[in-house]
Amino acid sequence: MRDSELDRLKSEQDRAFAQKQEAYQNKKRLDDEKNRLYEISQNAWQRRSSARDEMNREYEHMQSERSRNDAIWDNYKKIDEIKTAYGEE
Repeated sequence: MRDSELDRLKSEQDRAFAQKQEAYQNKKRLDDEKNRLYEISQNAWQRRSSARDEMNREYEHMQSERSRNDAIWDNYKKIDEIKTAYGEE
């Protein structure tokens, strides 16, 4: 009787250990996946930040060019007004 109880307890202990090992492997797998996804997220954020910086530089350049273009048109209009005032067309 005693041996069968010990055998049963040993079997339970072995099953519990196997479950513990499986849980550990699942946790390790999930931690690895979490780290992989974090890296993907960080890389995506870096690409987004770089793209945003580039977009901001291009916008500033566009605004600068627009200001320059507006100044040229303003000068053209002044010249046109002067020519019109003197009767030149």
